[in-house]
Amino acid sequence: MLPSFKSVPRQIRSNHLRTSRKQWHVRSIVLALLGLLMCQGLIDSVQNRNNKVTKVIPTDFDALDLPPTDAQERSGRQIPLFSLESFSNSSYQYQHGLGAGKEGSVDLYKNRESGEAVVVKRYGDSPEISWTQLPSRIDVLSDSIPKQWPNEASAGLVIEAICGTEATRDRIVPLRGMFFGRLDGRQQSPAWHLITPFMPHGSVGKLAKDLRRERGLSIQDLDIQFRPAFEGLLAVLARIHAQGLCHDDVKAGNVLVHDNVTHWSLSDFGQVRGVAHPYHSTWLWIHAQQWTNCKFNDVRRALKMYMDFLRKACDNPDHFDEEFYAGRTAWSRLYWEYFQSPISAQFVMDLSRSHMPGSLPSMLGPAGQPPGRVPLRAMLPKSTVRRLAIDLELSTRLRGSREHRWVKSAFFGWDIEMVAT
Repeated sequence: MLPSFKSVPRQIRSNHLRTSRKQWHVRSIVLALLGLLMCQGLIDSVQNRNNKVTKVIPTDFDALDLPPTDAQERSGRQIPLFSLESFSNSSYQYQHGLGAGKEGSVDLYKNRESGEAVVVKRYGDSPEISWTQLPSRIDVLSDSIPKQWPNEASAGLVIEAICGTEATRDRIVPLRGMFFGRLDGRQQSPAWHLITPFMPHGSVGKLAKDLRRERGLSIQDLDIQFRPAFEGLLAVLARIHAQGLCHDDVKAGNVLVHDNVTHWSLSDFGQVRGVAHPYHSTWLWIHAQQWTNCKFNDVRRALKMYMDFLRKACDNPDHFDEEFYAGRTAWSRLYWEYFQSPISAQFVMDLSRSHMPGSLPSMLGPAGQPPGRVPLRAMLPKSTVRRLAIDLELSTRLRGSREHRWVKSAFFGWDIEMVAT
C-alpha cells in the first residue's frame, strides 16, 4: 500500500512544493511570452494586410496638372489598344518565356517579317496589382473588355507624355500596345497583356556581369564611361518628380540597356504612385527601409544601383569596398554627400557634374567608424564585415520587417547607412 501525502516527511513535502511553484512560474512566463508573440504576430498580420490594401490604391493620373504641351501630346496619343485577333493573326511568333513574378508572366515574341522582338507581359489576378480606370477616350472594342486595366498601362502613357522631350524621350522604355484576351490558347482565362520592345542586352545588372567577364575595367574607367548614363536616369526621375509622381521601384533590373551600352532606359512603371500616396507612410513601406519622401527615395535607390553597378563591373571589388567608405574618390563622395544632405534629382545631376571622375574631392571621406569596427568585428575579419555592410548598404531589395530585425541584431543595432557618416 502506497503512503499518503501526509505521511511524507515535512522537508520532502516542502521541497516538492517549492519545485512545483518554480515550475509553475516558469510555465507562466513561457506562456506569457508565447501569448505576447502571438499577439504581436496577429497585430503585424493585420497591419501588413491593411498596408497591402493601401499599396494598390490607384493613382488618379487624370488629375495630374501636366504642362499644356505635355497634356496636348498625351490627349493626342494614339492609345495602342489591340484586339486579340490583331495580335494573334499578325506575324508575331512565340519564342520563349522570360520569367514570371507576383504580377504575372513575361514572354518573348518575334516578328517573322521584320525580325523585331517584343516583350509581352501577361497580368494575372494577383492582389499585388494596382488597377486603374480605362481612359475615357479609349474606344472599347468589346463589352467583354474590363473597364479597368493595370496601373502600369496608365502610368506608362503618362510618363511617355511627361518625358516626351528630345532630352528624355529615349530614356524610358515605351509602351507598344495593350490587349485583353487569350494568347496562343496557352492561358486558361483572358487577361490583360502589355507589349514593349525587347532589349537584347538586358538590364544594368546583367551588363555589370558581362563587363566584369569581358573587360575588367577599373572603377574610374567605368565611372568615366557610364556616369552620363546614370545622369540620364536622373534626368528622367527629375521630369517624373516635377509632375508629382515617383517611380518607387528603381533598381538594376528595371533599367534596360540599348545596343549602345552607355544608353540606359527606365522601365517597369507598375509601382508608379503619386508623391502624396498613403503607401509612402505605411508601416510596410517604412519597415522595408524606404524613405517616406519618395522623391528622395527614388534618387537614393538610383545612387545605390549605380554604386552597385560599379562594384560588380570593376576589376577589383575589394578595392571598391576600401574606397567606398574612405571617400577619397569623386564617385564615393557623390554617394556620401547625397546621404548627408538629400536633394532633388535635378540638383544631384549638378552635384554629379561637380564630382566628375578625376576631380578632386572637396573634403576627405565620411567621418566616423568604418564598418570594420562595429561590434560584429569581434567575430569576423574586418574585410568580411565591410563586405557584408556594403552588400546591405547598396541593396535595393525591399527588406521585410523580419529581415530588418535580423540585420539590426547582426550589426548590434547599427544603422548600416550611417556606419561611416
